[in-house]
Amino acid sequence: LPRAMSEDHTTVAEMQPQTSICADGDEAAPEGSSATQEAAEEAAAEPEVEADADSPPVSLKVIFNKRKIDLTLPVSAKVISLKRQLQELTGVPVDMQKLMFRGLCHDDRRLSELGVGDGAKLMLVGSTPDSLASVRRQDAAGEAADRDLHRRVLDKYGRPDDLTPGILNANLPLPPAPLSGMYNRQGAKVRLTFKLEIDQLWIGTKERTNKIPMSSIKRIVSEPIEGQEAHHIVGLQLGTTEQSMYWLYWVPCQYVRAIQTTIGT
Repeated sequence: LPRAMSEDHTTVAEMQPQTSICADGDEAAPEGSSATQEAAEEAAAEPEVEADADSPPVSLKVIFNKRKIDLTLPVSAKVISLKRQLQELTGVPVDMQKLMFRGLCHDDRRLSELGVGDGAKLMLVGSTPDSLASVRRQDAAGEAADRDLHRRVLDKYGRPDDLTPGILNANLPLPPAPLSGMYNRQGAKVRLTFKLEIDQLWIGTKERTNKIPMSSIKRIVSEPIEGQEAHHIVGLQLGTTEQSMYWLYWVPCQYVRAIQTTIGT
């Protein structure tokens, strides 16, 4: 009877996972353990290949700031590989590059997936660190020049005699009558009339009235007058460049938000 039981039933010893002793005296991980599975998975994993070794080459032309850059890469290369080469040639960091070919080219896409063929033209958009630093210096210089301009204008023309009172911490709708009590950088008194029915802003002085389509105003900037925070300096950019900025002085602060909202910038 004991012998029959041993043939029909698994012994306690057979139920235990098998271990072996390594050469350095440590026990090896049991078969079927998570450590063994992880090791097998790591061994089976292969590094991602950016381009096939036998992939045919493709000649590209990349346009960057009126400069034409000729490159040859495997058609299976990824966009990130192209960007790395462009960084060496242009100085534009990879993370600041935008490559365009029938839309934006994402880093993980292969050239073949994007339909890039021999002789294809791509556009590179980006800035080098030096050019960004130059833009920041120009912006800082422009802001300093604007501050000097505002100081000279305010010192020269002072406070308007027909000044509209300002109300701090208030946002009021535009008054039904034209907004007055301001002047421009030449010291000419200005009134603003919002012609909503024809989507126009009329900027009137004693000499003339400019009728400006509101949709053509690119942006509006505003800052409080130092020491007179209830009134603002407001700039209306009427064209594509900073030189087209039309400056208004002594704008009541309670109407600044309404001006921005009405014009829609």
